[in-house]
Amino acid sequence: AAAPSVSALYSGLVAPDTSIAGVTISCGTAYSPGNNAGTYATTCTGPSSSTNYATINYVAGSLVVGKSTAPVTVTASSPGAITYGAAAPSVSALYSGLVAPDTFIAGVSCGTTYVAGANAGTYATTCTGPSSSGLYTTINYVAGSLVVGKANQAPIALAGSTTTLPGTLNLAGLVTGGSGTGFMGYTIVTGGTAGNCQILGSVLSAGGAGTCLMTVTDEGDGNYNPATSATAT
Repeated sequence: AAAPSVSALYSGLVAPDTSIAGVTISCGTAYSPGNNAGTYATTCTGPSSSTNYATINYVAGSLVVGKSTAPVTVTASSPGAITYGAAAPSVSALYSGLVAPDTFIAGVSCGTTYVAGANAGTYATTCTGPSSSGLYTTINYVAGSLVVGKANQAPIALAGSTTTLPGTLNLAGLVTGGSGTGFMGYTIVTGGTAGNCQILGSVLSAGGAGTCLMTVTDEGDGNYNPATSATAT
């Protein structure tokens, strides 16, 4: 709050005097806006005597500055979304209700429950600290959030191979790359020259000589997006 005005209170004046004529007496306080809560002196200064009074004494008063009663809210920041496997971002405290020129409260620290390698999902961000301080009666804390999205898989590839009819070809052994534990699915692509290309699980068969064009798709899981290979022969 702003410093209040301080006035002089007299005792010992001779009627009808209500002040001391012909002298200047100034009053004030050591408190200024933004100072800490506490007790501050109020003082008046002036001459030690005047034309009408042989002795003028000065006695200090006091001003009590109490804690701010308005609640302060500390909200944990909500950093931008990251992807699975990324390092945890920093979390900062966002304040409302502070009295100028204050910009923070000592002892407040912030973080998140997420650690690198934790599953994709939404995690809380929080700040903790004192529930009151020497300057503020009530300090409240509000959580934020951090979204951890799925990551892209390592590139997935399906190698080409040959077999002699009427043999079959298990494609599972030809897949490299990919990430996570997603289901592997195989798809026949149009344009091959072999007759009656068929896929059962990961086993490819054909009804005649030629080529079968194939792709493999890792459908992804809770931490990885789906990924599809280039076409293989």
